[in-house]
Amino acid sequence: MNRMKVWIVGRGIPSPQNKMLGSFELEQAQALANAGVDVKYLALSVRSAKNTRHIGFHVYRNLSIPVYSFNFPMGRVLPQKIKDRVFNFAFSALSKKIVNECGLPDVIHIHYPAQRPYSAIQKLQRQGVKIIATEHWTKVLDKTIGKVFLNNLRDYVQECDAFICVSSTLRQSVEELTGLARQIHVVPNLVNANFRGVSTVKDGFRFVVSGRLVELKQADKVVKAFINVFDKTEDVYLTVVGGGEQYNLLKRYVADAGRESQISLPGSVAREKMAEIMASSDVLVSYSRLETFCVPVIEAWMCGKPVIASKTIPVMIDYHDDRLGITVDEHKIETLEMALLTMYKRYNGYNPKWIEQYARENFSEAAVAEKLKDIYRTIEA
Repeated sequence: MNRMKVWIVGRGIPSPQNKMLGSFELEQAQALANAGVDVKYLALSVRSAKNTRHIGFHVYRNLSIPVYSFNFPMGRVLPQKIKDRVFNFAFSALSKKIVNECGLPDVIHIHYPAQRPYSAIQKLQRQGVKIIATEHWTKVLDKTIGKVFLNNLRDYVQECDAFICVSSTLRQSVEELTGLARQIHVVPNLVNANFRGVSTVKDGFRFVVSGRLVELKQADKVVKAFINVFDKTEDVYLTVVGGGEQYNLLKRYVADAGRESQISLPGSVAREKMAEIMASSDVLVSYSRLETFCVPVIEAWMCGKPVIASKTIPVMIDYHDDRLGITVDEHKIETLEMALLTMYKRYNGYNPKWIEQYARENFSEAAVAEKLKDIYRTIEA
């Protein structure tokens, strides 16, 4: 029996300058390949040159799956309609190259559809290729997308063979934005295979924050709450992982408070290093005001760690269970302070092995790949 042929279309390829660009899409493509699907990854980016490995067309055959990329850095200067034309040109050129080499795919699975025009993909749909779209974008969640993006989103919701959101909260926003009635699947993000097992090699009690250090994520408030709750002499530590506009501000704040021995800010780290940090921590804290999903939460669960997270974080809404952690009000720092203290005092009440197993059943590469394959099989029937 021939293997299903799938093209995954993502934003780009992770690079030293931007470790997150295209990481979700590429990891999903690799998971599908591990599950027996014939996968090719198409990376199309119009971001700045500093986030780009190669300008123009490039084929990577030394990665775990074939990667066909097109990078044409335009930044934020040009109108979105111009960028859409570049995407159409790039996608048409790449798809022609791959079809000449390997034939038509069975499925094209495109991520962040609101940022991609439908016209180029639709040409292949007319040739019998099934089109699936997965939306992740925060601006769709908070409904701040412009007219061009909204038109793109409507096209995909109305015309593609299956539409997916990474959370029920995001699905509701898509339904409200487009006003279109159709089935929208919810398939969560997956956990990278590096995040596994429960490490006991650590000293003291360790909280960790993971994510971009921007105002919306409120890492500064986590630092403030930690300082308010724990004395500098206590054997309790906080690691804030990530880079962003608040990094230097947090560095100064920690130094001014004299807490450099308790609070560390290693900056952005590779996924492998983040997995090590997570495994050697006790609790993840995610106090963000807005998320489309929140991958660090499921990374923590896969390592058997309970979490403290804002009650509006979608993964906490869709998969909430008191055995997985504590939810707090993202607008009331006193609820965060109480949760930090409660988690520290009652940590032994959590079962790391149960948390890890729960995460594996719902968010592992194999579990998510199987959910996607079910959708692929349904639309092919």
